[in-house]
Amino acid sequence: MVSRLRDHIERIDNGVVYAVDDLAVVLRALLCHGKGNSVLRRIYDECGVAQPEILLSRAPAQDPKVQFSVGSIPTREKGAIADGATYTSLSKWPSRPALTVGLGKVQQKYTWDTLLSDYANKWGGAHLDVTVPTHLQFIDTYAVGGLNLSGYLLRAAAVEVWLLAQSVFRQVFREKFSGSIETKNLERVICVAEGGLNSDPRDISNRGLIQWFSHSSDALGLVWYVDEKSDDNAMHLQLGQVGYDVRYHQGSIQASSQPDPVRFQAPRRAIRDDSVSVDPNTLKSLALDYQIKTLSEVRAAQS
Repeated sequence: MVSRLRDHIERIDNGVVYAVDDLAVVLRALLCHGKGNSVLRRIYDECGVAQPEILLSRAPAQDPKVQFSVGSIPTREKGAIADGATYTSLSKWPSRPALTVGLGKVQQKYTWDTLLSDYANKWGGAHLDVTVPTHLQFIDTYAVGGLNLSGYLLRAAAVEVWLLAQSVFRQVFREKFSGSIETKNLERVICVAEGGLNSDPRDISNRGLIQWFSHSSDALGLVWYVDEKSDDNAMHLQLGQVGYDVRYHQGSIQASSQPDPVRFQAPRRAIRDDSVSVDPNTLKSLALDYQIKTLSEVRAAQS
């Protein structure tokens, strides 16, 4: 299952958009609650290894005014604690909030458990509903790091699960073979099923790492980590029917020049629904609360 997870991450990175459907299915089994699921937690428990603590970014806003908010994204940047990130146990991770999506008068709140389960059950990974809920579709009007937001979130969770699985495999093998084989280089070992990919997923931090975003009727907030050495930091924010491509880079842009267009995956379905309409004039009066930090800043804060 972990090797299948790794395959799907690679396919997503190679541009196979529908690989996120397969990723949702295996992530649900490895991470979510329910009979036959929680496989990653069961590996830790059944092998007698202490559950790890996962660092999740600031939780999404959830008050009634919220129109869209995302957070609780797995991160290995300990400097994120200064921006609201907190540790949680592996068993509690699925219950942590991930998204708040408000369309019209209906606000849908997703935990990691419900996001993964709904995505697997609605989009075609395990089942395909006749009508995919609009709230679930609306998530993909946002994009980060070249991926639709749902793909970005699922990939971030999958990379964390992969790393946690490799950690427990190494601990089990270290105890099992202690004294019988050389184990000092075990930290460089990657355990895979026959034919599986024997490398860690590629690092995409050069495209920017979203930590938290919130758009409510009176405020707009953002925490975004960027790679100051890269020109690929970019994301797309969809405020109702008003879209913004956001880019960060170190160099200056002349007022007369046009930067290269930001490239993202297109939403899988175009949403035509009056409930997502936002008057552009209202965006001018929003209270702004945003932090854009370089990875160097975040890592300096960690030390």
